[in-house]
Amino acid sequence: METCDDNCPSGMYEYEDNNECLSCTGNNDPSLCGSCADDYFLYETTCEDSCPDGYDEDSTNNSCTSLCDEG
Repeated sequence: METCDDNCPSGMYEYEDNNECLSCTGNNDPSLCGSCADDYFLYETTCEDSCPDGYDEDSTNNSCTSLCDEG
């Protein structure tokens, strides 16, 4: 595992018990993710391998974007 300094790289989160960076796409705790590794998409606070209905997979920033216009 990669040791964290101040922040973890994109697609990872800091596990506070031992200050290691863990992958957001693993089985550790994806609810802590603010971004996802390649081939995974951030939906709310979790990394998914695909986006739910009504959302588009944005591979530029690895996130799910709503297909509906808000407002």
